[in-house]
Amino acid sequence: MAWTQSPNQDFTKDMRGWQKGKTRKHSKVELKRIKEIHQGLVQNSKTFFTGTSAIIQRWQEKYPLIKSPHPKFIGRVLKEAGLSEKIQKDGNKGASRYLHYPEYSINQLGESLLEIDFIGKKFIRGRTEPLNFIGFSLKKPRKLKHFRRITGETGDNVIKESKRFFNKFEKPDVVKIDNGFAMAGSSSHPRVISKAPLWFLKKQVIPIFTPPRKPWSQASIEGSNSVFSRKFWNRIEFKDIQHLDEGLEAFNKNYQWYLGYKSPQPKPEKRGFIPKIYFIRKVYENPETGKGYILK
Repeated sequence: MAWTQSPNQDFTKDMRGWQKGKTRKHSKVELKRIKEIHQGLVQNSKTFFTGTSAIIQRWQEKYPLIKSPHPKFIGRVLKEAGLSEKIQKDGNKGASRYLHYPEYSINQLGESLLEIDFIGKKFIRGRTEPLNFIGFSLKKPRKLKHFRRITGETGDNVIKESKRFFNKFEKPDVVKIDNGFAMAGSSSHPRVISKAPLWFLKKQVIPIFTPPRKPWSQASIEGSNSVFSRKFWNRIEFKDIQHLDEGLEAFNKNYQWYLGYKSPQPKPEKRGFIPKIYFIRKVYENPETGKGYILK
């Protein structure tokens, strides 16, 4: 206060009594360890994640008796060293903000929530036939992202891969899916319950259909698909299918490690389960006000 009130202030000098660039809580040893861990993650061909969370995970493995630095400090170290990854984010618009409203109601339907979606068709050099993938994003109470190569975007593959996911990891209470043919059936036929949601109901899992052409209503799986493209698909030039499958297995294992996921104990079957299917209503956006609304 005395310095700020002094008539002879020199703003080119730092008079706070603390060396600029010197941290108050963290030592140079911690700073060095953070950079060394990051370098080790970057140099490891089987590691796809090198950011703050990955550094914390590796820190806990290398120094189990030493508390890891705060994530904000690690992020600042990476940023100042020019090692942080910049991701372009789009601003939320009216309709997307409005679609946040059902999240509270959805959370009341069960303890665990899984989002499932197909990833756009991919191609590799020397192969004209497209490759198909399906992604799983466990949103709560634990986080897990998992991807599988499939023969096509069909209801049979949804059932096959969902069954595999349930057996290997865990069965959710609620699953969010889109209105594609594989999930909801063809629009040219009478509206009946297609095989995929019917299978979920038989497994005592409640299916929720998201609005058409509103990908942000499945933000978790859409974000996972983006990570799949940035961290895995666009990073490696695959030689053949075997090379791709081996890389995908390594990516899934590294993603699981990155999120710290561990399978819980299987839960007993629910008593008195009432099979229900939910639909999130479509939201429109007012072009003049930019606000979202639903038709009554």
